[in-house]
Amino acid sequence: MTVAEMHISFKLGYDKVDSQSYPNFLPQEIDFFLNKGQEQFIATRLGPNNLLRKGFEENQRRIDDLRTLVISETLSSTKLSDKQFSIDLPDNYRHAKRAKFKYRSKTCGEGTSETEQYVQHDDLDFYLSDPFYGPFIDQPIYTFEGNQILVYTDGTFTIPECVLTYIKNPLHLSISAVGVNDPEGFTNICELPDYVHEKVVEFAISSALETIESPRTVSYQQEIMRQE
Repeated sequence: MTVAEMHISFKLGYDKVDSQSYPNFLPQEIDFFLNKGQEQFIATRLGPNNLLRKGFEENQRRIDDLRTLVISETLSSTKLSDKQFSIDLPDNYRHAKRAKFKYRSKTCGEGTSETEQYVQHDDLDFYLSDPFYGPFIDQPIYTFEGNQILVYTDGTFTIPECVLTYIKNPLHLSISAVGVNDPEGFTNICELPDYVHEKVVEFAISSALETIESPRTVSYQQEIMRQE
């Protein structure tokens, strides 16, 4: 569905819900509500705060809801020390799903880690000092800090690259965008799967109702949350 079609759906849907106080929303205002609706939809699909009580990848429906936002990218690292490497997160990064680290060693050559171990900051000193928990060439340790992934080794191998699979932030919806590759970073076509576009519009209508404090707000929110 194009953003122009979503605008039409928004106007028709809003008029149906609250025809007595239908305001003359500007195109930019409808864009705002559509983007807010898109964010609300993604938030309810990432976690279990929805009718099915299932988060992303917990069943096929949740996989399909956000599958168009899942991408993989090869990222180069920066050496901070013999045992620490940093990898800058992409600008459109939202949530990591998987990180595979490429290694380089004088004795083992080059390869890709078989397992990776994410460690909380509170436990980092323990894992780095304990000989039984790593880090090992096929199991580097990593953490997230700021806009970076920090990867730790034992000094016998380096981490030149990371293949990161993540959920990206969608482009902002705008009826005035020239296409999906608008130079301003907007899009005139929703990036989410086609079958969820109407749900995004429903969330947008709910946000608009909240804005003008309509008495239909609560009942409409309950109605859309009952629908999948």
